Amino acid sequence: KLKSPEGNASRSDAVRMVWHDYPGEWFGHDVSGETEAQRRVELFRSLLVSDVALVLVDGQELKNHEGEEERYLGALFGSLSNTLLAMKDDLLRDEKQLVQFPRIWVLALSKADLLPEMTVVDFEKLVTKTSGHHLNQLRAAIQGLIAGDEALSVGEDLILLSSAKFTPGQIDLNERIGVDLILPLAAMLPFERHLRWAGKGELPAKVARDLLSNSVDVVKALGVAGAYLGKLKLPGPLGVVTKGLAALLGTSLADEVAGLVDKKLEEAQASAVKKKDVLASVLLQFKIDLERAEQAGVLKRSDR
Repeated sequence: KLKSPEGNASRSDAVRMVWHDYPGEWFGHDVSGETEAQRRVELFRSLLVSDVALVLVDGQELKNHEGEEERYLGALFGSLSNTLLAMKDDLLRDEKQLVQFPRIWVLALSKADLLPEMTVVDFEKLVTKTSGHHLNQLRAAIQGLIAGDEALSVGEDLILLSSAKFTPGQIDLNERIGVDLILPLAAMLPFERHLRWAGKGELPAKVARDLLSNSVDVVKALGVAGAYLGKLKLPGPLGVVTKGLAALLGTSLADEVAGLVDKKLEEAQASAVKKKDVLASVLLQFKIDLERAEQAGVLKRSDR
């Protein structure tokens, strides 16, 4: 959620994240009755407005299953797939397929401090080697729910998470891993990915419009649109995104934003701070944070 670039948002409220939590127990166990079943569907439907979903892989469970990781990961991805398939009719209701649905599913290794030698690349290799087919089944289950299933990323992005460093008799909260990346991830990952997908011109117009609705606000905030925004003629608050408009945003603008790396990115952020453009400085700092996390082996983003 972004405050208007023209507004007077402070650094603390320029960007706000809404977190929806879904009890893991409902993926591993049957519900106890009709009331709980209905609560499960309603709670999951509240997740449908999210841009990013984090699938938590329990580091303790992974450590407990050393040498037989597929047993745990297969059960994790399989229970998620089965739950989605079981709720399919309730989730779709009268719709043939959903336009609004989390399209980026990030694999997050929680309690990563228990596996200090594991980088995010090691994590990816482990999942691919032991449970790649289970992950493909999860992707297929999600594809059956959504319109424009080309705009979908499941397990292509990965992150390491740890809330603190735990040693006997001591918890050091300053030794967090990845937790501070959740807000940058939620803000910037959909923006970058949605531009790429929309730019391919292969999506239904309704899907492209939904994907780009937030991107237009981010574009304005970053101030990188240049001549592109001047070419946009959008009737109404969102306008009608045609394939031409999607291509314009997706190729030209995505390339320009992607080009903001290293020194260019830091210079753009410093300039935004100097101009007291709070929203732009926050978003650019988010992009810097994600770049650094990749270099540190904590985050891996899809190149698709």
